[in-house]
Amino acid sequence: MNQIKAIMVLKTLSKKELLKLRDFLESPYFNKGKKYIVRFFAELIRYYPDFTVTGTLNLKKDIYRKIYPREKYSDVRFRKLTSGLYKLLLEFLSVENYLSDPAEINLKVLKELNRRNPGNIFESELKNSYTSLRKTDLRNDNYLKNMYEMINTEKFFYFPRKRNKALEKFDDEMNYFNRYALTLYLSKYIERAMEIRFFRAQKFDYPLFSEIVSFIKKNQYLNEPVIELLYLQLKLCIEDDDESFYRLRKLLTKQEKKIGKDQVRIIYNILSNYSAERSEKGIEGFHEQLLDIYLEVVKKDLYDQYISGFLFMNIVTLFLRFSKMRELKKFISENSEKLNPEIKEAIMNYCHARLSFSGGDTEKALVYLSKINFDHYQLKFQIKNLTLKIYYEQEHFESVFSLIDSYKHILKRESDIPESIKKTIMNFLKILKQLSDIRSGKKRTDRQLLLKETENSTPAEKIWLIEKINEI
Repeated sequence: MNQIKAIMVLKTLSKKELLKLRDFLESPYFNKGKKYIVRFFAELIRYYPDFTVTGTLNLKKDIYRKIYPREKYSDVRFRKLTSGLYKLLLEFLSVENYLSDPAEINLKVLKELNRRNPGNIFESELKNSYTSLRKTDLRNDNYLKNMYEMINTEKFFYFPRKRNKALEKFDDEMNYFNRYALTLYLSKYIERAMEIRFFRAQKFDYPLFSEIVSFIKKNQYLNEPVIELLYLQLKLCIEDDDESFYRLRKLLTKQEKKIGKDQVRIIYNILSNYSAERSEKGIEGFHEQLLDIYLEVVKKDLYDQYISGFLFMNIVTLFLRFSKMRELKKFISENSEKLNPEIKEAIMNYCHARLSFSGGDTEKALVYLSKINFDHYQLKFQIKNLTLKIYYEQEHFESVFSLIDSYKHILKRESDIPESIKKTIMNFLKILKQLSDIRSGKKRTDRQLLLKETENSTPAEKIWLIEKINEI
């Protein structure tokens, strides 16, 4: 059942959205002549959010029997039910997305009124649309786009009626067009630069890059917060610039409500990646910044339906790094229920393993790790890294060597893993292998050279590696 597309989509909906969906399905405008879909939905949703039944009942047959109590189960008919619901679900999502942007609705209304020409109603609705748009708190790229399109629509309305009034709109239209176009260019540059810097992706083209940056500076567009925010993000994706990092943090605090949640998410993503990279290089203060940024992401609900397991685990790791046990316990207590139920148990086992390892109980940590089964490669790697650290602390060096060998094979086999991730892990394995060689007496390596190699490279678990080298 979990592979049925309609159910896969239903699982992503909140309870509030399900109520809206029910109204949508019951509307004859959207669901004409398909009342059986309404009955199917009413029975199916009883099993939300897991869509499973206990005992020996088969969910398909159980639902079918409630809809058609006198008929024998037909898989063909059941597939027809799920297919019909799925199509209506997609229409519902489209309508919800459309209704989420009042300015877009107003624009479409204006274009229809212009086409139909019902007297002076266009001008009245145009005034209302401008008032509505200017009342919004947002001043982001979407606002610039809507203002440009509103002026453009007004211009075309007046061209055949009052040409001079249409000509008066040319400069305003170009002004908003320029600003909107600049946000698009900067956003595309950021998208590419992020992948290159933080994920070591292939090189991408930056068409008109020098011209756009020069135009922004020459025309003082950096005085506009929405463009300055994008410009600062771009700088952090291209170069080490701690001054721009702190400027971006400060400006985001002031402008957060004006740029929209999606763009705030992107900024926090850049800030966290930059902080992680700088902290790995040992730049003072960035571990603290990283923890603060992660906690702000959680506090401000800058995630989708659930908190990312990867984010949750990183927060736990940083709390342990700073020995903030009280704050850690509070964080887990307040946020563990926000994890995806499908991975919550595994994430909590990992957190308990980290706590046990931090407290010196390596055996208990291994017990917790043995209960975990993750599909996502980054979460799997977190477990393997911790397991290797435990084996090292226990002086089970043959286990270390064996796991390092199998780990390398996995990295070589998995083509979808970003090269940047592979590189950091391979560096970790290489240095840990040398450490284990020294500790086990297998080989002699100059400790200072190993320390220098570690400090000048970017391995995973870099701080722990440096601590272990200094203990030799």
